[in-house]
Amino acid sequence: TRFAEMLAFVKEQCAAHEDWIAVNAAIHRRYEREAAKFNHSLPNAAIVVMGILKGAGEFTRTIGVTVMAGLDTDCTGATAGSIMGCALGTAGIPSHWTEPFNDTIHTNLSGMRELKITDVGREMSAWRLRRRLRRQP
Repeated sequence: TRFAEMLAFVKEQCAAHEDWIAVNAAIHRRYEREAAKFNHSLPNAAIVVMGILKGAGEFTRTIGVTVMAGLDTDCTGATAGSIMGCALGTAGIPSHWTEPFNDTIHTNLSGMRELKITDVGREMSAWRLRRRLRRQP
């Protein structure tokens, strides 16, 4: 598929170039026509993969490289950050990313204007477990 080809290309470029800027330039050259379209998901995905590989397992560096690469920066940064958050867990996310939230999110949902992030995480984990248990024979 085109996505598999993109993954191979980005991995090859990351192995060939130590500098993320050179890899980013290769991505932009390769997907120039794609990036000009309204939906440029393939080059954005390439940037996320490049950010993760060149971020070297560091949460902040991964997001920084990904956002500096351009295109749809809010989405690519959020995607790279989400993937790294899943990979590293909460212990791997520097506190300067999490402390300002005070474990709280505000919503416009009726009856749920303020929620604790830890409660939402616990509820989602419990929901997934209940769902998995229902599927077992």
